[in-house]
Amino acid sequence: GFSVSVCGRQHIFKPVSVQAM
Repeated sequence: GFSVSVCGRQHIFKPVSVQAM
């Protein structure tokens, strides 16, 4: 997974959830 900054928060998304971003 990878860390993504959303609304000032860091969320861990799985490779299969990349398209859900």
